[in-house]
Amino acid sequence: MTHDHTYLSQLPVQDLLDRAHRGNWTGPEAHLIRALADRLEEHLDAVNEYDAVNDALMDANQRAEALAEEVSELERARNEWQSIAEALNGRVKELTY
Repeated sequence: MTHDHTYLSQLPVQDLLDRAHRGNWTGPEAHLIRALADRLEEHLDAVNEYDAVNDALMDANQRAEALAEEVSELERARNEWQSIAEALNGRVKELTY
């Protein structure tokens, strides 16, 4: 099961992991290869988990930005209505006095 390093370096990581786990390894390097494959799988799992959390965070950030924009629009509308109400109150005072 010896392969040229160039050939192996071109394989997808998952193929390399599959080969490392399937290999009929003997000798002192057997434990090292299996341990390296296990650690690499742990790191890949962590990367996938990070990507999922990052995607969720980016989605939440986009929703927060949209909500902040909506709040700004509502505040502008409230201020406009408040100005109208104050103007109407002033006009009512003018008409009643």
